[in-house]
Amino acid sequence: MNRLCATSFFAGAVGLGIGMCAPRMALAQVGPPGQAPAIPPGDDRVGKPVESEPEEQAKQRDQEPAPAEKKEGKGQDTPSASDHPTAADSSLAADKKKKPSKLIDPVDKMPDASQWLDTLYGFIPIPTLITEPALGGIGGALGLAFFGARNPDQKIPPNIYGVGGGYTANKSWFVGGGYRGFFEQGKWRVGVGGYYAAPNLELYLTLPSDRELSTTADINAFGGGGRALRKLGRLPVFLGVALSDKQVHLEIEEPDFAEELDLPQFKLNQNQLQMMLTSELDTRNNFFSPTAGSYARVDGGYSNIFGDQAGGFGSVYAAAHQFVDLKYVVLGFRGVGNVVVGTAPFYLRPFVSLRGVPVARYQGDYTFTLETEEMIRFTRRIGMVVFGGWGKAMTDDVGFKEATNVWNVGGGLRYLVARLYGLQMGFDIARGPEKFAWYLQFGHAWGGD
Repeated sequence: MNRLCATSFFAGAVGLGIGMCAPRMALAQVGPPGQAPAIPPGDDRVGKPVESEPEEQAKQRDQEPAPAEKKEGKGQDTPSASDHPTAADSSLAADKKKKPSKLIDPVDKMPDASQWLDTLYGFIPIPTLITEPALGGIGGALGLAFFGARNPDQKIPPNIYGVGGGYTANKSWFVGGGYRGFFEQGKWRVGVGGYYAAPNLELYLTLPSDRELSTTADINAFGGGGRALRKLGRLPVFLGVALSDKQVHLEIEEPDFAEELDLPQFKLNQNQLQMMLTSELDTRNNFFSPTAGSYARVDGGYSNIFGDQAGGFGSVYAAAHQFVDLKYVVLGFRGVGNVVVGTAPFYLRPFVSLRGVPVARYQGDYTFTLETEEMIRFTRRIGMVVFGGWGKAMTDDVGFKEATNVWNVGGGLRYLVARLYGLQMGFDIARGPEKFAWYLQFGHAWGGD
């Protein structure tokens, strides 16, 4: 991490005054070289030679101590008012010694966390209001993001370390931590993380008869994983692998729901080991809050399920983003698709992911999502976003025409909280087919794709 510590230094110059005392016999002004000293008219020495000071007297005079400086007192010179520091002088000196705030941008004097993040102890708190309907509708989470050394090129983000936790109204809670690193000038991208979660998740199941069941699942899960990608030469393409492992214990409260899932004891204990090949294309101008460029990701792999209902399934995930900067307006376009091949546990099936739509509310074997977001800039730091999207979740029994149309609309505000990092934060209000939801955003809303 860069460590920048602003320190003020002052240099003082000391003037040395040297006073000279002229001898009594040298009162005459000195004329040009080679001429006799000029004697004022009327002087009684006119016509007389100028006497020189005896050598012994000159030596004795040079050895005499210099006159002592006058001290303040009656009948003597007193220091002027300018010799004493005034309140204004003290205030000026204090201002010079005062260190500039690390939370104010020296360029535009606006609140900014860039210099704070550059320090050893700098971090950004990420408070999050959880309004996810599937988790009780209200809750809170707090994350802390620590940044490594900043690269002048914002296309190469700093290393990021994060920890956090949260709690919701239906007694769901979680803790976790992670790291994402960028090495060799961005040629390597590495990420690792781990978590423990105990969500009481509201689940939905649509039967072939178009009857819908819902229940609350008591889940305890923990796991971790990692991914590593390498850039291909000078191309903005990365290839790599991803591994993850998770343990899941789940209890179903609704008997009819459990019966449809063939869970006679309403319980499920599973271990999922997933291995994926992953690829990315990235030409975005910023990692956190891009305003121009493209991003695409494709993952494909296989998951082994151990424990209850052991088995396995394959999956393919694809996402693409495009950003167009029109100076005062930034256009954004997003597309996401997900496919599973085989029998996946219901809690791992693909779902439509849109702001304002509950997590895992619309699941299927094949899902797609389309969304657009436009940001209108009011100033260099402040902007407003509007967004809207549409998606569907299909199965072998429910085709494209029969699948429910899932939509969202909404808007929000953005503030450039760290100019040197290109990091924006803000909040969104979104409406889905069923209800409203609120979100606090760290970076772009599509950063999780």
